[in-house]
Amino acid sequence: MNKSEIFLKYKFFVWPIIVGISSIVVLVLVIIPQLLTYLNINEKINQVQNRSNTLETKAVALENVDNLLTQKDLKVVFSVLPVDQDVPQAMVVLQDMVAKSGLELKSTSFGSSGLPQKGAGNSSFRLNIAVSGQVNVLRDFLVQLQNLPRLFQVDSIGVQFQKDKGVIEAEIPLSVFYNPTLGEMGTVDDPLPQINDKDKELLAKLTQVVGQGNNSWASQEATSASTPLGKSDPFE
Repeated sequence: MNKSEIFLKYKFFVWPIIVGISSIVVLVLVIIPQLLTYLNINEKINQVQNRSNTLETKAVALENVDNLLTQKDLKVVFSVLPVDQDVPQAMVVLQDMVAKSGLELKSTSFGSSGLPQKGAGNSSFRLNIAVSGQVNVLRDFLVQLQNLPRLFQVDSIGVQFQKDKGVIEAEIPLSVFYNPTLGEMGTVDDPLPQINDKDKELLAKLTQVVGQGNNSWASQEATSASTPLGKSDPFE
């Protein structure tokens, strides 16, 4: 049986097979790749659209932000947790607190960096103070440390009782915190932070504390500036 006879015998099966194979080839090489390309492009379009909607919502929220109030709040935050050590300001704040408490300040010294706080991501340095006074006054001083316009933490306390009734001498090392990364900005895609009622209450409290600390700082600067240094006439 030659080829012509075979073709005539099976021609009703050959053409459907050829058409089927051709359809599969077209489906695999053309239709499926085009469909996948369409789905990928459609997904990218949806992503771009969602990002655009998010950015538009964020832009509207930013337009409603009170710039003056935000700058004021940031100034308060940077006062409590500054981006650098600012050791002199921390020492003045602490010494002023000791003077107001009624304790007698024996000494103040700048120590090495304090222990890093787990999970806080903050840096710190240490101030060591030695004070003397009544036990109840020292207790009140330790309580009032939380109201200072800088973030202090009592690391330990060493107490020696004197012969005078109720008078003690105490050595108190404190960690003073700052955060070099506090001013870093997020990306455009980051959600806009929201300030809740609890945060507003904390900001109001910190604003009051920082305001009192600034008034004390200004008062001390004015007193220092008005104090004469040396003789008015160096040739006398």
